Amino acid sequence: MKNIKINLKMLTIIGSVLLLLVTGVSFYLYYQSPKLFSSSGFAMSTYIDQQIYSKNTSVANKVISNAMTTLKSYEDRLSMYTIGSEISKINDNAGVSAVKVSEHTFSLIKRAVGYCEMSGGLFDITIAPVTKAWGVNSDNPRVPSQSELNALKKLINYKDIVLDEAAQTVMLKNKGQAIDLGAVAKGEACNVLRELYKSNGITTALLSIGGNIMVIGEKPNGKDYVIGVRDPRGTQNDAIGTVKLTNTTFSTSGDYERFFEKDGKYYHHIMDPKTAAPAETDLMSVTIISPDGAYADFLSTYLFLLGRDKALKKMDELSVGVIAVDKEYNVYLSESVKPIFSPAKNTRYTYHLTPETKVTD
Repeated sequence: MKNIKINLKMLTIIGSVLLLLVTGVSFYLYYQSPKLFSSSGFAMSTYIDQQIYSKNTSVANKVISNAMTTLKSYEDRLSMYTIGSEISKINDNAGVSAVKVSEHTFSLIKRAVGYCEMSGGLFDITIAPVTKAWGVNSDNPRVPSQSELNALKKLINYKDIVLDEAAQTVMLKNKGQAIDLGAVAKGEACNVLRELYKSNGITTALLSIGGNIMVIGEKPNGKDYVIGVRDPRGTQNDAIGTVKLTNTTFSTSGDYERFFEKDGKYYHHIMDPKTAAPAETDLMSVTIISPDGAYADFLSTYLFLLGRDKALKKMDELSVGVIAVDKEYNVYLSESVKPIFSPAKNTRYTYHLTPETKVTD
């Protein structure tokens, strides 16, 4: 009887010790596991959402704050609408003199000129006078006259951008010309913040800058980030499907993003250099998945401008993921996207792997 009492006492002690050990391990794992820190703000004329995982609260808060400060500084340098920005100075001195710019601004303009060359001029960052004339992004959009459009077309020519790498200066040859980096700026901002996150030890994060998304790593539970692909004819919360992303960026260009209607006609914000007017294309949207945010931004605009047939011929030549949606509610997927894409259920869309092959699973 005495032995039984002793055993019971020992079991009670052992149980208490085990409970303390389990509790201690639980607390240790809780404080050692990365925790989610989220923040929303406004910059670059759009909403900014940050979701980062960190074990250190002060580091996480510092990174989130520094990210917004970085975006503000970035916008102050690169926005053509900001008085005194480096881009504004280049535009104000068009046909007059070269302007010395920061190393990053010079590098981005140089890359953007390369994109213009790659597209054969269909993508052109000297589209700014046209963008301003239409004012789709403003409170007072309008439809310019054909004579005004004809005059504006003469100002569009990326070959008139003079780059002096030694002096780090940029100049536009003719008065009235202007640069607009809007088609690569948000994607490049994703690149900039990726480096900021990583330099501060952040290995898991999701950043949204308007329609541009950047993902670092995977979630702490080992699962991929799953991102919805916007339905171009639905509400903001409607999707044509989802994609699993890790260590990459995601950029979409579409006719639904910014637009206005005049006399029963619909005008969107993506301008065609050939017409100095909103692009008339049979595509509703193009999404690009690429590790390089600026390149993804450029390609989504370029393929949108190309139109369906040319875009489909080019999509598998590119080392990026492509999702193209046409006005007949077809969704075309490049080879690299199929394994990570899940179509929405009960949808009006038809999903294709290539122009000839339907996705059946």
